[in-house]
Formats: sequence, structure tokens, C-alpha cells
Amino acid sequence: MARVLVLGAAAVDTVVRVPAFPKTDDIVFPEEVLRVPGGSAANVAVALARLGTEVSFLGTVGADADGETIRAAFISERVDASALFSLPQGRTAGAFIAVNAKGERVMYSLGGDAVYTSVNQLDGVSFACEALYIAEAFTEVGLEAAKRAKAHGAKVFFAPGGVMCGFGLDELLPLIQEADTVLLSEPELETLTGKTKAQPGADALFASGAKAIVLTQGSRGASLFLPGRVVSTPAANATVVDTTGAGDAFAGAYLFAELRGDAPEARLAFASRCAAFACARVGARSSPRLDEIEP
Repeated sequence: MARVLVLGAAAVDTVVRVPAFPKTDDIVFPEEVLRVPGGSAANVAVALARLGTEVSFLGTVGADADGETIRAAFISERVDASALFSLPQGRTAGAFIAVNAKGERVMYSLGGDAVYTSVNQLDGVSFACEALYIAEAFTEVGLEAAKRAKAHGAKVFFAPGGVMCGFGLDELLPLIQEADTVLLSEPELETLTGKTKAQPGADALFASGAKAIVLTQGSRGASLFLPGRVVSTPAANATVVDTTGAGDAFAGAYLFAELRGDAPEARLAFASRCAAFACARVGARSSPRLDEIEP
């Protein structure tokens, strides 16, 4: 069984299902309100664990009830939470997510203490692993984690997400160059490179030192960009209820498929099926177990 380390943020999401998003100065009544564990990196860790991967999560929470909720959820999903540190004076991160009848979403970060802020927090963590997945991370922490993981022969995956991409290419360049694979959505690629088309955007990242780019393209599927080669897959058929967990389900499934030795085309197709499965369910942690996607 492959071991994967996931470095990033965990949070508690307040998810509100509404028939439609309100217009300015308007009000809508929710059909459902849920409070559930979330955070993009944490969701990827759970997605990997459900597929049968040994996973350890590296992040922080506050010493509060929400922090205990996150820890308990990891334990129930068989994610190792021994490197999830509770900060006595910290506050567990949160997010507010509204989902309309089309499955579209808007998200608001409520802030909080969610990520390692010092390389010293990496001490005591075993980096004997097959892969390190870096999501939300301070550059120096991410680079040191990558160095320690690579010393054990691990592959490094970097998925900065929308917030980190907003910091700009120069800020993320060291981690992009260190990663074996960068995972992005089309809007994130455009934010980083200023390119509105996928291939020019990928070329810009290759010129900056990227080695491989996995790009999610919404209803058009996903692509793997390598220097001089592109592999693409269409989106799997999905009944869209909530897209909140789709990207994280895709990322976890792609890592799983690569680590078990799948060819690029098969990795993308498997990840797309897992994302479609997630779209048909409410919440960020809607990724499948292996027997639900490969009976």
C-alpha cells in the first residue's frame, strides 16, 4: 500500500443549499444547512484514504470543538492525524459555502489557523512515503517538506488552489519548480500565467520550470500536459447536485491512479469518474470508495 503525506489546510464548512443565489439586497431561504469537515487538502486526504491509500495529514487546528470534529473525522476515515497539531491559542479554520439548484457554488473563507507556519513543525514527521501532496502551504515549509520527501524517493505534487494562485507566479515558482506534477484548474492557470487558452498557459509554466501539469477543465474533462505531449479525457457523465467536492475527488483519484502505475490516459479517466461520482452528492467529502467506482 502506498503512503502519501498531505500538507495543507483542514476546516469546518458551513454548507447552505439554496434554490438560487440571492440578488443584491435580496434574501433566500435555505433548503438545507450542514456543518461538515472540509478544507481542500483535507478532502484530498480523505479521497485517497477511501481508495485504499495510507495517508497522513500535516496541518493545524485550534484547540476547540471544531478542531476535535476535524480530528475525529480523519480518524473515522482512517487518515493518520498524528501530525495534525492543536494550537492552544488557535482557532480552527472555517468556510461558508452556498450551493444552488444547478450545483454551482460560492465560497467564503472564514479564516483560522490551518497550516504549518514553521519548518520546525515538520520535525518528528516521518517522510518515508511514495508521494507528498502540497496544497495550501507557506513556500519555505512546502520546500522543506518536498526536500525531506524526495530524500525517500517520493514524488511531489503541488496543487496551490485559487487563493494561493492569487499570490502570483513569482511567489509560487519555487514550489512549481520543485514539484513533479502541478495540479490546476483552468481559472487557476489563467490567474498564474495571464493566458486564456490552456496550451499557451501550460507552455508558460513549462518555461518557468514546471515538469508536468494536470489541468481540470470542468465539463470538458481534464488534460495532462507534458513537454511536447498532451493527454486528454472527456468529463465522465454526472448528475450534478453539488460540485464542491469534485476537484478534490479528482486530485485524490489522480494521485492514487498514478501511484498504482496507471497510464496517463487511465489516470485521467479514473479521476474523472471519481469527480463525477462526487458531483452527484452534497458536500466536499463526497468522493467514492474503490469498490464504488471499480466494482
